Amino acid sequence: MSCVVPKCWQGVESFVLRGKVKWRTSPSGNNKTRKSSLDSLSDSSGDEAALDASMPIDPLYTWPSTEELRRAKQLREALSVEEQLELSNCPEDIQHDLMMCRFLRGHGHEVSTALPHLQAHLEYRRKHHTILKLIRADLDPNMTEFDEAIFYERFKYIQDHMKMLQLPAKSGSNDGMSASILPIGEFHLQDLASVPEEEIVEWFMSLCEMRSLCLHNQSLKEGRLAKVVEARDCMGFSWSSFFGSPTSLRQVKIIITVAKHYPEFLGSLQLYNLAPGLQSIALLRRVLPKDLLSKMIMADQSDWPTIICPSRGLSPSAIHRWSKHIEKLRCGGSGSLHWQQATKSHPQVVRTVRVSRGQAFSWVVHAGCASRSASLSVCVKLLAESKRSQVPKIIEVEPLRHLTVKQTDDERVHSGTYTPKKDGVVLLEVVSTSSKTLEIFAEVLPVPSGWKGESAAEEVVAHRAPTPVARHHQSNSKETYDVAQYSYFSQDY
Repeated sequence: MSCVVPKCWQGVESFVLRGKVKWRTSPSGNNKTRKSSLDSLSDSSGDEAALDASMPIDPLYTWPSTEELRRAKQLREALSVEEQLELSNCPEDIQHDLMMCRFLRGHGHEVSTALPHLQAHLEYRRKHHTILKLIRADLDPNMTEFDEAIFYERFKYIQDHMKMLQLPAKSGSNDGMSASILPIGEFHLQDLASVPEEEIVEWFMSLCEMRSLCLHNQSLKEGRLAKVVEARDCMGFSWSSFFGSPTSLRQVKIIITVAKHYPEFLGSLQLYNLAPGLQSIALLRRVLPKDLLSKMIMADQSDWPTIICPSRGLSPSAIHRWSKHIEKLRCGGSGSLHWQQATKSHPQVVRTVRVSRGQAFSWVVHAGCASRSASLSVCVKLLAESKRSQVPKIIEVEPLRHLTVKQTDDERVHSGTYTPKKDGVVLLEVVSTSSKTLEIFAEVLPVPSGWKGESAAEEVVAHRAPTPVARHHQSNSKETYDVAQYSYFSQDY
């Protein structure tokens, strides 16, 4: 059955096929057995909306209107008798009025334009009936939090290389949507080149079906049309390598083909830690359709206000979880103190900690440089949270400082202590501003009760990992020195 490309994808698919552009999203699918009638939907909207009344609902998430529900009914009735029977046998989240409204919103709000896509979805489910049945058998119909671990044994190789971070709605975006963060600079495209296309299809179908289920249950609970934030940490990612890889572009085409069957799952697509002035990003802005661009947030490296301050932006909790995820990937563990390399492709080192109002915190930065000298910048910010507003406020604790490191194994370049007046997440960012490779030791921690000034930071340094030069002489060793005996160091802030 032929199917018109959704408005959101027009201009994208053909461009991908010509080997020009990358687009990755992670929509999903669902499985439940509540009623899917118009009555059940209208009942849920009034009964389950547990949102703070002071929190305005983004038009992107508005609950279906009476007119939309009327058109959803018309959309069902436009199916053939056989197709209606097929739809009634689908999981609840697929046959529900909420999904019908997603099809309508994703295709111009018209029954005539949404119908071919709904029919294509039913054909897609017929074609992959066996796989979808296996996927659904692994999913809890009541689940609301996305959990990749469910499919880990089946897709171990892919998931080990993708290094994705899945965040629930409570620690996703500022407006309470779940988030899927992919550090695209942390994996090599060639590692996935050997994966058969059939496996990629099944893997992404599994993600889509799970996402559908989670979004459906969240929507019914909150009385708004829940969506997912797709965020991409672009630090170290080679766009030119991607655009020049036919295999990668073919895999993106596969993902797009599956994604088209799950309309209006994407709340926003966020690209952050972009290298300033990238021609590839300028190209994306020119070729992507307006509907998709309106959902995108693009932020250069260190541009935290752009990625954190919008209501659709990543919450302070998300930034905290992301920094711990990246630290583990780049340093090989958590609960230990260690040095991290800042290179030309990965110049950034970020550390975070959660603090409460009136709880002092201390930070310290040491650097080692093998060349005659190198430069770096240091800044400390408090991502202050407020119960009155969705949007956090960024407080400059330590304005950006540009520093020089001379040839040394270990030099303390900066430290300090601060007592916040608000709850939030402290962000310590160190960036190598030269092409030289630096060994960076950075840490930010709450100051234990009774400690003075920078003593907490100094205690961290006193029990730090081996110096950079010593580590170089450990053949391929990633050993770090555990300081768990200091209880306040080992807490998961």
